[in-house]
Amino acid sequence: MSEQGSGGHADTVDVVRDIEYAQTDSGPLALDLYRPAGAEAAVTVLYLHGGGWAVGDRTAHAQERLVPIAQRGVAVASASYRFTDVARYPSQLHDAKGAVRWLRAHGSELGLATERIGAWGASAGGYLALMLGLTAGIAELEGEVGGNAEHDSSVQAVCDWFAPVDLAAARTRGSEFPLPAFASGPPPDPSYPARLLGLRRIEDDLEAARAASPVHLVQGARGGAGSYLIVHGDHDGLVPDEQSRAMHDALRSRGIDSSLILLGGANHEGPEFDRPAVLSAVAGFFLDAL
Repeated sequence: MSEQGSGGHADTVDVVRDIEYAQTDSGPLALDLYRPAGAEAAVTVLYLHGGGWAVGDRTAHAQERLVPIAQRGVAVASASYRFTDVARYPSQLHDAKGAVRWLRAHGSELGLATERIGAWGASAGGYLALMLGLTAGIAELEGEVGGNAEHDSSVQAVCDWFAPVDLAAARTRGSEFPLPAFASGPPPDPSYPARLLGLRRIEDDLEAARAASPVHLVQGARGGAGSYLIVHGDHDGLVPDEQSRAMHDALRSRGIDSSLILLGGANHEGPEFDRPAVLSAVAGFFLDAL
């Protein structure tokens, strides 16, 4: 199937949907592939959607986000992962690593270049993208999802959109900025980070929360991604932009290449993120890094 999306580009995109990459105890996991039409060795990125690790869909924002990136020359594999109602951390990271291994195992037959792979995600998916970039070579976080154990699960470049990076400090900004419309109403109880870790409250195990937080993993990262692009709205009422600032500073303090873009007036998952200039920056980042 070929599709043409927004963004002012005339290139068509080949879309292959519902590709099963793993079977789990709670059912199959699949990905959708958005590939520049006619590409034989396209730069490849794994995309992970948001939703607090509890809801969401790999097809979310496809026309306004994933198709335009593919039009700009980057193949995007948007993958599902298990939610917290059926699995706790690190299962979601195991799923993401399984998807990367699957792409390396099957990329050549799909017209993908997979020696170097990027990871991109929004919110909870951005968290998983960062974790992919920071946990290369950590055996206990590898998992066995999808098999393909002979293939590497590391990624070489990461783009994170407005991710929570310090689970021990997860909070909203209260009244400073409004919550995005989709998050209106009383806050979830337990919180999304607590559910991810299988806790009643984050305060019940701050050590586990820090151990599962990207910003606290930077110092010990070895052999992971070498380039990061972090994008956050400066009016985010759900995940404070201080989290992305801290992540950027932590990476830079280790001498790791990191760029931070703050979008003026943008709330969490605001429409500003899908503007052509932002999508061009994302595509350009991956084309350069990979």
